[in-house]
Amino acid sequence: MAAVTLLAAAAQATTITQTATYPLTALPATGTTTSFTFNRFNVAGTLTAITVKLDGQSDAQATLNRTGSANDARVYTIILGTDFTLSVGAVPTTLATLDVDGPTNTSPSMRRADIYTTPVLSGTGTTGDVTVPTGIWSEFLGPGTLSLSLNMVRETSITPSDGQLTNTFPTYAAYSFITLVYTYTGVSVPEPGTLALFGSALVGLGALRRRRTAPRA
Repeated sequence: MAAVTLLAAAAQATTITQTATYPLTALPATGTTTSFTFNRFNVAGTLTAITVKLDGQSDAQATLNRTGSANDARVYTIILGTDFTLSVGAVPTTLATLDVDGPTNTSPSMRRADIYTTPVLSGTGTTGDVTVPTGIWSEFLGPGTLSLSLNMVRETSITPSDGQLTNTFPTYAAYSFITLVYTYTGVSVPEPGTLALFGSALVGLGALRRRRTAPRA
């Protein structure tokens, strides 16, 4: 009977993985927020972990116009990127944040009335697997679906900030890829071969029992 107990109690870790993509899209100056729909965890088994992973890409380009009255030559350093924030719930709880910057670009020396356009400064980044706190698991449990909200905001740094530049952004776009994983344990089902061996063992045990209880001549 010990064999029966071991077979019935055997459990295995199982995962359910869902993904969503925000395609590379122009990013407004005020940023943008979008929602993604995922299935809640509603299967037989014991949930042991929820993780999210956020991958992001930022493509940006700036055109600088030196408009100040001073005619001295100045070198400006430009960093362009996107800040990503992934959250859940009507009262948003942050799940993951990601800061993606393109490579730092140093412009040529600019004088009054000079115009300079950077190359497209493209960067990528990832949060890796982020564990969702158990305190908000209720957002992920039960039938139906839930929404994860992704906020994307431009990040622009131009130094020195001397008030002598105007700038435009002919290119500013962002891309994101979200992965949601439920990890849970469930009772495993023995393979047919295992069941056959187990059945044979039961038959053998039955025959042995009958032999022991049969009346002796």
